[in-house]
Amino acid sequence: MHFAIIPHSGDRYLALPARLHEALGFEDHWLRLTPLQRAVAAALAEGAEKPFAEATVKDIGRRIGDKTLSTGRVQTALKKWAREGLASSIAGGWRL
Repeated sequence: MHFAIIPHSGDRYLALPARLHEALGFEDHWLRLTPLQRAVAAALAEGAEKPFAEATVKDIGRRIGDKTLSTGRVQTALKKWAREGLASSIAGGWRL
């Protein structure tokens, strides 16, 4: 699998699978995503298969500075990825 290295937050970078980078039209699409949508993508890209688990929601909230992040908001962000065909539920978990 090939990866594209992209800016994520501050001086952090994220390795996105190259097919996602290409599908997103990175320069235009990635930069329009909300911090939450980016953090959900980062969590999935880093191997979080269960983005609604309490520990994952807390980690995503920490990434974006939201201590009260709800599972519902993570679901909404993930639905955007799924609608665009960039994330899918596989065997009880989620993958990019």
